[in-house]
Amino acid sequence: MESATLKILMGEIPLFDLLNHLQKDHLAEFIQYSFYKKGSVVFSEGEKGGTLYYIISGKVEVIKESMAGEKTVLAKYRKGVTIGEMSLVDKSTRSATVKAVEDTEMLYLNSASFEEILKLHPQTGIQLLKNIASHLSMRLRDASGKLADLSAYTKFDDEGRRDIPKEFSDTGKIDRRKI
Repeated sequence: MESATLKILMGEIPLFDLLNHLQKDHLAEFIQYSFYKKGSVVFSEGEKGGTLYYIISGKVEVIKESMAGEKTVLAKYRKGVTIGEMSLVDKSTRSATVKAVEDTEMLYLNSASFEEILKLHPQTGIQLLKNIASHLSMRLRDASGKLADLSAYTKFDDEGRRDIPKEFSDTGKIDRRKI
């Protein structure tokens, strides 16, 4: 895809709003385009990460598997949202699965390209890191709020073990349909 087209698509991503024109030019040298058909898996929980994705059209869902093997949809995201930031920064395995629930177009940046940006255009890389940190901070604040809400349903016994109220489960596990 041409650099000019990529820059137009980059205009759809809020994460790039704080980049100046020259920084967007630098980023356009490295960013790439991908398309995922409805039902396609973008990446799976546990696989090696290292790529940041920007949704430019369509819709994806983020799915997390519990220790009990139950799959839960944590979030659904549309145009303008960024996914995969954690693996770009920490190069860890994927913490969740992302699946396209509609035909979805994305821009993506892999860790090798990100390292090149940092080396060749350090100010662009630093600004991109600041934007990613700000975005992750907002997500963490949201998650901590959800965790606080969930903890209202979970009590602990005197030894610090979880004691799930019986009204939520006969098996000692939270029945998500009752919360």
